[in-house]
Amino acid sequence: MAVAIEPRSKTTDDRAAALRLIDTDVHNDLPSVQELKPFLPAEWHPWLDNGGPGMAGRYYANMGSGRMDDAVREEDGLAAGDPDWVVQQLMTKYRIDLGVLTGSIIGVAIQHDWRFQTALVSAYNDWTLESWVGEYPDRFMACGLVPLWDPQLMAEEVARLAARGCHAVTFSEEPSKLGLPSLYSEHWDPFWAACEANEVVVCFHLGSSSSMPVTAPGAPYEATSALAPTSLLYTATDLVWAYFLRKYPNLKVALTEGGIGWIPYFLERTDWVYLRHHHWTGTDFGDRLPSDVFRDQVITCFIEDSAGLALRDRIGVDMICWEMDYPHADCTWPAGPESFAGSIAQLSREEADKITHLNAMRLFHFDPFSRRSRESSTVGALRALAGDVDLSYHHNEQVQGRGPVHATADMLASSFVSN
Repeated sequence: MAVAIEPRSKTTDDRAAALRLIDTDVHNDLPSVQELKPFLPAEWHPWLDNGGPGMAGRYYANMGSGRMDDAVREEDGLAAGDPDWVVQQLMTKYRIDLGVLTGSIIGVAIQHDWRFQTALVSAYNDWTLESWVGEYPDRFMACGLVPLWDPQLMAEEVARLAARGCHAVTFSEEPSKLGLPSLYSEHWDPFWAACEANEVVVCFHLGSSSSMPVTAPGAPYEATSALAPTSLLYTATDLVWAYFLRKYPNLKVALTEGGIGWIPYFLERTDWVYLRHHHWTGTDFGDRLPSDVFRDQVITCFIEDSAGLALRDRIGVDMICWEMDYPHADCTWPAGPESFAGSIAQLSREEADKITHLNAMRLFHFDPFSRRSRESSTVGALRALAGDVDLSYHHNEQVQGRGPVHATADMLASSFVSN
């Protein structure tokens, strides 16, 4: 069953064709843990063969009919398990120039030996760098994992990744929910210092604390989905009030899948609280305000957010990046560039270029145009490579056959914990 897409104006299509898009949130899948074996020391091969990490990472790719069904391979059922497939079905067909690979959950933390955990993290990173980035250096950029159980090991992995050209790593949005020290603890200082020294962005991804916001028992799935981006409001609050952004002023962090519409009020409220209370609380930002720290060091990412774009000057245009959230239900497929082009009609060309690709290139230290010309990197040029593209939405027949999925917020939240 195909659902017709609303007709777009010629102006919108032309505007979309001229865009150069870097997607800062592409969820690639690990098809099998056996793919990590070539990157693991031989002593850990029996561990991998006799259990190893579970096959997590698939659960998020099929919430009801909320994935891009034409990007699911029949042989493995994964939405993004093969780099060739992703380049064909997402990058070229949907006209994305470069994707930052935010990866999938692979069950590292549930292993019983920290040495195996650490080896597994490095193996996963090497698999991403060689099997994905190595095959398509002009289309993918890696976002690495770090061994959360040891800040010194984290620092070493950050330096190793940076030496291989990887300038982004994933971190928990609230480590205390995982039984680890909070963002207010100096426990993490070796990690922050390494990221600052190696110009590595720390990405706080929505849901990375194994929890999602649930308003009340029995609330529908939509309640949690609508509220989900604001879960990073808590992370943003901790980032501003914790000491480490002030201690490491060149450190950059990103709020992935957080949206931007809520940020202007958050910054206004944060400054208000600081100016009224710091005299007696002792909090000292020197000659800066909390909002200055946020605008200087926090990268914000959004899918569709007309309110945030209207207030972009209050957020900081130089730190805003676009994302498509492939292959989640919020993904703006199958006409992401066209949809985005309509939402940025109010922006100047300079602002649009910053948000679509220049900010990501500068902040993540990647230049796709060093490998492929700017002219061949536009939405229009990539679309021409895809040939005759079907932009209609095809329902997942398996889901369609069993009728509506009556998911609840509790079900979604428990799936994050179990995975």
